Amino acid sequence: MARNFKLPTQKASPAVEGGSKTFTQTIRANNDQVRSIPPIPLAYFDAEKGKYTVAKTASIPLEVAPTKILTNADLQGMRGGGRVNRQVEAIKKGLSANYEGPDVLTNQSFSPLAAATGSGYLAIWAVPLAGLIISSFVKLFTRSSPEQLARRRRRLAKSKAIKQLKTIATADMQERQELLVSAMKQYIGERFDKVSGSLTADDCCEVIASATDDEEIATKYKDAIAACEVSRYASAEADIGVGRIDEVVNLIGAIEKKSRQ
Repeated sequence: MARNFKLPTQKASPAVEGGSKTFTQTIRANNDQVRSIPPIPLAYFDAEKGKYTVAKTASIPLEVAPTKILTNADLQGMRGGGRVNRQVEAIKKGLSANYEGPDVLTNQSFSPLAAATGSGYLAIWAVPLAGLIISSFVKLFTRSSPEQLARRRRRLAKSKAIKQLKTIATADMQERQELLVSAMKQYIGERFDKVSGSLTADDCCEVIASATDDEEIATKYKDAIAACEVSRYASAEADIGVGRIDEVVNLIGAIEKKSRQ
């Protein structure tokens, strides 16, 4: 087989059907002297005889026609010593159409001026530039110095504290003491530029006395904070009603009035 036929290097997988396997293989004769496909042997084990045996196919007769060997003259269109006229015809329509002339050439050169004025390039660089300009103006007009932020925090300290105090009456009973102390300390911290988290009742008293020159208001404010802290850690919790909240609101109003004087 290998001497007279061209055999492919890859082997086909068998197809199983009806209890048998079918192997398909494509071969091609190498010369026109081949007269048949020789018998194909298959060795197998015969269970009835108890030994290996070989089965062979029958020889398949062939008729192979001779092929013509092409020369350079055949490939170049030379016949009988003369050149065959094979003029190329341009196709005018369809997918294989030939397009001729300078109109098919497009100028692909890059020009910075065209990039700056072209609609496509304009969107590419104009959008980031506009965003930069807008963000610069926003930052310029909304920029606040630390002093401005501090003044705004002092100006809003009273309204913020009163808003927090009004929500305490609706809070859970166990959280009212802590919320009241937190609101009072936060007011002193924001109103007088202190760190509210580190303030004690005595610290608040000193800050208020220094700002208002009124020991009575400062002492009342300190006592209110101390009473809440004692009640928070006492075994019996004291209820914070509207009267206690109104008292703190009045103290804050008095502090604001004395501070302006």
